[in-house]
Parts: sequence; structure tokens; C-alpha cells
Amino acid sequence: MSLADDFAAGVQDLLWSPDGETYLVATQDSVLSCRTRNQKELWQQQDISTSAMTFRNAGEHQELICGRLGAELWIHDADSGKPILKYQRPDNALVGELTSIVASPDGTRIYTACADGNVSAWDAGNHEFLKNFGKHTAQAHRIAINTDGTRVATGGFDRTIRVFDTTSLEEVAQWKLGRWCLDLAFTPDGKRLIFVDSNVPQFVDLEQPEAKPQVLD
Repeated sequence: MSLADDFAAGVQDLLWSPDGETYLVATQDSVLSCRTRNQKELWQQQDISTSAMTFRNAGEHQELICGRLGAELWIHDADSGKPILKYQRPDNALVGELTSIVASPDGTRIYTACADGNVSAWDAGNHEFLKNFGKHTAQAHRIAINTDGTRVATGGFDRTIRVFDTTSLEEVAQWKLGRWCLDLAFTPDGKRLIFVDSNVPQFVDLEQPEAKPQVLD
């Protein structure tokens, strides 16, 4: 059976392990699979509706964090994929699936984007929801964090990208887009934010927040 056959239902999210030796695939028919570079499957979990994934630095090991439908955030065993613990949150804090997840470089916080437009912070030590600190007027589709953990950026279907300070959890910059943000990432030096607006790669200069987005050459 080919790789295309294995994931015929469609891929919801894909995540490489920190060492680059394995990758995880979450499918739209609720399968979570871990494979090596040569496509050997190491483990598979079924009936887990995973919408987004990330790894968290937990000291001596990497912790697999998975978002699910119903805005649930779970810790999974990275060696088997088995669910271990569910993060606690108020019932009315979020609605819909967690669409994108990142962890702070020091491993103390998780940041999520949600289908209801909310951008949220979670305490990784106590495994609990902290607060919603940003709000798109449509789905918050992607979230990214810079290398020193001082800024989080989000892109939404409301045709905006937004940047937040992770200490104050306040918005520090916002740009309007032509359509919507499909993906985004900080450059390694943290000076630019690269994003895809309706299949066109663009960037903004974070040192000049009033400058307009430019097409990436």
C-alpha cells in the first residue's frame, strides 16, 4: 500500500520530531501515526480527532501536545502516541477545534489558535488554560512564535495577521491582508514575519510595523 493510500482520507496536520528522524501525521479520519524517514510506521493511534500538534521542551524529554475538536488540549506519549493528560479549561472559554499550536522555547507555555477566532495561552506546568489574549473576527488559522519566545504571531480568516508580546499578552502590531493567511513563520533572527496570503508568499518587517507587506522574491 502506498503512502497516498494510507492517508487517502486527507491529512489534518503533519509534524516533524525535533531530531528530524520521525514525523507524525494526523488524518481527517481520526488516525494519528508516527513514521520514520523511510515510511516505516512506528505506532498508530485510532479514533483520536487531532486537529493540530507541536512538541514541548519538557527538560529531559520532548512532550507531544495535540489539539482536538472541541478545543481540547492533550499531552500524548511521544513513544506510543497514547493520550496521557488533558489540559483543564473553563467550558465556555473556547468553541471549535484548535487549529494551530506552538510551545514557548523554555517549555513553560503553550499558545493556541482556535476556530472561534481566539488566541490563547496555557500553563504547561499546571496543565491548565490561562486566558484568551487575542481575537480574530473569523477563524484564527495559524500561530507562530519567534526563537526567543518574546513574540507570538497569528494569521486569521478575517484577513489580518497580528503580533503579540508574550509578557504582556497584548497586541503590538497588525496588518491587513488581501484575502487570508494560510501559513506564517518568523525568520530565525526575528526581524521579519513570513506569511502566505492567498498562495502569495509575503513578509512584513517587524522593526517597521507601519510598513506594508511586501511580496517575497
